[in-house]
Amino acid sequence: MKIEHAHTIPLREILFKLGLKPLKNHKNTLVYLSPFSLNKTPTFKLYTHTNTWHDSASDCGGTTVEFAQAHLKNHGHHHTETDALRWLKNISFNATLAAQFAPKPQPDFIIRNILPLTHVALLRYLDKRKIERRYIADHFRELRVFNPATRKLFRAIGFRNEEDGYALYNPATERFTKPHAISFIRGTTPKPDSIHLFKDIFDYLSLLSARRSHLLEGDAIILNRYSSLDNAVAYIRNYGYLNCYLWLDNSADGFKAAKLLTPILSLEDNLIIKRMNSLYVPYQSLNDWWIHNPKNLIGNR
Repeated sequence: MKIEHAHTIPLREILFKLGLKPLKNHKNTLVYLSPFSLNKTPTFKLYTHTNTWHDSASDCGGTTVEFAQAHLKNHGHHHTETDALRWLKNISFNATLAAQFAPKPQPDFIIRNILPLTHVALLRYLDKRKIERRYIADHFRELRVFNPATRKLFRAIGFRNEEDGYALYNPATERFTKPHAISFIRGTTPKPDSIHLFKDIFDYLSLLSARRSHLLEGDAIILNRYSSLDNAVAYIRNYGYLNCYLWLDNSADGFKAAKLLTPILSLEDNLIIKRMNSLYVPYQSLNDWWIHNPKNLIGNR
């Protein structure tokens, strides 16, 4: 990896992959706990407009490469520029997955209110998709959202992701608020050997209904959109899963996502990738299949 390329890797993505989330968000500045000290006061500042950083606790800062060097040094590793470039290549290798999917640009929606889901039209929308009412409280909220492009408010079903963004659904549209990320749902088994990957929350809930269950035994990742594939890989790598079930669409994007994921996930020791989409052919998605076959069952695997 060339140093010019390394400097373009968003530091925010690297920090996320290291398990760090911003505690404060000012204009163009994200504030974190220091990854280089035990200080419980947030001292690490990320300047998103320049992709640079400074940590007052350790009195250091700089570029993406200099962050990598500081991280390696803090963990007792060799930390030359060459070492940093190698580390950045390894941690960001899957970022190219997102580039394979180009979602349409959307306005920066602003959430005005987050409420329990009670609106009749939104509940009917879930009924139409054969989503059982017993799942609503755990997974959905009713959002009032401002669209700055039209200067209007609209109501939508909100499904939260791991970065506190939302997938937005209503009878007229499917949209997203920033930041974009996957949603992770822990299964009933404390240290499961299986991970299930879904395009959206409706496919996940369709499988629960088809198994007459409230949770899966294994963990689940909801992509929310295919451009979150790199985010999903970061959750799966090095955890020790033995089985990865892909419940993706029977569509061009679904096939592409499975094709891209398979060689990357195959690098994990003992992980077996299982494509499940043949179970719901000729329907495009698992939810489409469930809408037309609401009494059928899919056994545990």
